[in-house]
Amino acid sequence: MVFGMDPKIFTAIISAAFVLVVFTLMARSWFRRTRRQEADGALPPLPADLSEREPLAAVEGMYVATCLRGNHFDRVMGHGLGLRTSARTFVYDDGVLYDRDGAEPLWVPAESVQGHGTTSGMVGKFVERDGIVLLGWRLRDQEVDTGMRTKSRDGKAALIAAFDHLLAQRDGSADGQTATGSDSTNPGTTNPETKNTGTTNPGATHLEPTGHTKETP
Repeated sequence: MVFGMDPKIFTAIISAAFVLVVFTLMARSWFRRTRRQEADGALPPLPADLSEREPLAAVEGMYVATCLRGNHFDRVMGHGLGLRTSARTFVYDDGVLYDRDGAEPLWVPAESVQGHGTTSGMVGKFVERDGIVLLGWRLRDQEVDTGMRTKSRDGKAALIAAFDHLLAQRDGSADGQTATGSDSTNPGTTNPETKNTGTTNPGATHLEPTGHTKETP
């Protein structure tokens, strides 16, 4: 007993202090990592004419996270890329736009795209098999995967078909490419049955990027 204090109360205080120290250290590490990643450079710039173009697909859902390739528990923190939020995904011939609520839009140029696939889980979000659509791409010197959980199966099919079309058009091939090179049973892997289905996109909706609305006279 310390200064007449009940041992149980003393133990509770020590435990609470320990937890507070641990969370403080974690928060500091989180903020340092975020600042370091943001200092490495800005996100790819958005094309100025996006609001004037018709996308291959426009799909609503949840932006899950952007994580390092091969480790979907290691999220990219800079520019809010590791934060889950509702979003709309727009696929164009020259890239993919993730229009995220409460965060800056993420533009992935077609030349940075390495493939696509599906997974059942990323950090903080686990769903049914193949329930998250992945886009594999290169962010500066890092290979990363961005996950999108669509609102519907039709939206998922539309997104996959549009990714196939983007890759086929960019590479001049008949089929789209897959992102991570193995089966779809593990997080971070691809669906071997995903093929290019052309430009028909079931489930695609007419949406406008919230930050890039076309001006009216």
